[in-house]
Parts: sequence; C-alpha cells; structure tokens
Amino acid sequence: MATFYWSNGQAQGGVQTMLLTIVGEVKDLWVTSTPSPGTSVQRVPVQGFQECIPMQTVTCGPVPVSFLPLVASGTGCPAPGQATGFYLPTAVSASPNDPIGPGPFCDALTAGGIAYTTPGGGGGGPPPQTVHEKCDAAQNSAQLQAVRDWFTYWCSALRTDQSAVSAYVGAAATAAAIGAGFLAAAIAAGWPAVVVFAILASVCFALALVFSILAALAGVDVGIDESGLASAQQSWQQLIAAVRKSCCPAWITISTNDLVCP
Repeated sequence: MATFYWSNGQAQGGVQTMLLTIVGEVKDLWVTSTPSPGTSVQRVPVQGFQECIPMQTVTCGPVPVSFLPLVASGTGCPAPGQATGFYLPTAVSASPNDPIGPGPFCDALTAGGIAYTTPGGGGGGPPPQTVHEKCDAAQNSAQLQAVRDWFTYWCSALRTDQSAVSAYVGAAATAAAIGAGFLAAAIAAGWPAVVVFAILASVCFALALVFSILAALAGVDVGIDESGLASAQQSWQQLIAAVRKSCCPAWITISTNDLVCP
C-alpha cells in the first residue's frame, strides 16, 4: 500500500509550497485544503505527479499559509485483473497551528502578512485568532507580568535583607570593639571605676551578641529571597520559551533576556 509523507518546500512572498513524497504506486492523487471554517474544500495544484511509479516527490502549491494544512488522498494502482484501485489513507501536512508552533512557516508568515486563522468552534463563539494574535497574547500575557512583579518583589526583599545583614554585622563589630575598649579600661582602672567599665563592657558584648543573632536571622531571609528569585527566574524562562514557540522571531517585541536584579 502506498504511503504519503509531507515536508515543507520553499516560501516566497507570503506563499508556501509543500512537498509530498509518495512511497508506493498511486493511480489518482488529490491534494485539498479547507482555507477557513465553513468554506468548501479546494483542490491544490500538484506538479510532477506520475501514475503508478514506485516512489516520487511532487510539489503542491504554492498556496497562502491560510490554506494549510493540506490533505493528500488518492487511490492505489489496481492489481492485475482489477478495474480500479483502493482508496489510500489520507495524510495531513504540517501547519502554523501545530503544537511545535509557527516556526517552520515564519518565512511565509512574515513576508506576506497573510492573516492565518485557526479553525473556530462555530456556534457564535469568539472569533479565531491569527497566529500573530496568538503570539501577541503570549508575549503580553498576565502570567508574564505576574512573574515580573514576583521577581521585582523578591529582588527588593533581597536587597533589603542584604542591607540588614551588613548593618547588623557592622553594629555587632562596633559594639564588640567598644566592649573591648571598656574591658581594657576596666583592667587598667582601679576601684570602683573597674566595676563601671566592666558593666559597660558586658553591655557592649551583649549588644554585639544580639546584633550577631539578628545578622544570622537576616542571613536566613537572604537565602529565602534568593530561592524566590531563582524560582521567579525559572518561571520567566519557561514563559519566554512559550513565547518563542508561539512567535516568529520578527514578531517578538519584548525582551527575552533573563530578568536582572539591580
């Protein structure tokens, strides 16, 4: 039984040719398209088809991108003693609405400005989106803005907690240095000044300990902030990957670089 295999041909000026490789002997070949929901099936021109040869590749189109996907169907060559051949399984070509995105068709999509619409559900539902509109929706989505805001929040929290760590560490060092001064003065002083200096040294060392604990707690917060930033960055990268998948490169108007915490 003959089998059909589709591949992309050349794109030029907003139209696309498709290549159909036929493995096996085919008597009759039809390549058709339904350009938009509710329209009739249209035949697509085919160049180079020969009946009943073992293998061949024919050119279909060129057609506007809005005609994709194309459908190949036909009949096999009749066996000896039979008047007609049997119908072959159909094969559907790729199109810009495939899960892999419009990438393989970007040359035609960006050259011709043709509005390619997706099949709609009918029944008064929302109008179908063009591929370009889907791209715009992806790169201006609420999810992207939410991740930007999320990243900004964690960045602000990180800088605040880092400043707190620095301040607490500095305060602890200052208190310890002052305490060391009072301790030295207590050692050198006589009674009753030694008691005063010793008390002051104890207070300073206690403050140094408190500031050191606060610095450690702020350091824990820094770790939490960094984890939040990394998570937001990962979410951003996933959404940007979805944008690149949904868009032709020429349509992307937002920055696709990683987010930066100033």
